[in-house]
Amino acid sequence: MGYETAAGQVNPTLEVRKQIEKLLDIPWVPRSADVLRQIRAVHVLEQIGTADAKAILLRLATGATGARQTRDAKAALVRLKTASQKK
Repeated sequence: MGYETAAGQVNPTLEVRKQIEKLLDIPWVPRSADVLRQIRAVHVLEQIGTADAKAILLRLATGATGARQTRDAKAALVRLKTASQKK
């Protein structure tokens, strides 16, 4: 990602560049609109919580090992199971 897209400027100040680099070093910060959509989709499915939504999460949870969407779907299923046990 270039500074011009992240900062909205072609030549951001040194302080702005440092802030951008600091954010880009955080592993959980989405790097693209597609990744952000995937994160949001898993979140929405978790919020819906129906049997159909859980089935989709189960399918997503069987994705590529280590893939963010796979990890997020697994975590959502754990949270849903924990929430249902508390009821």
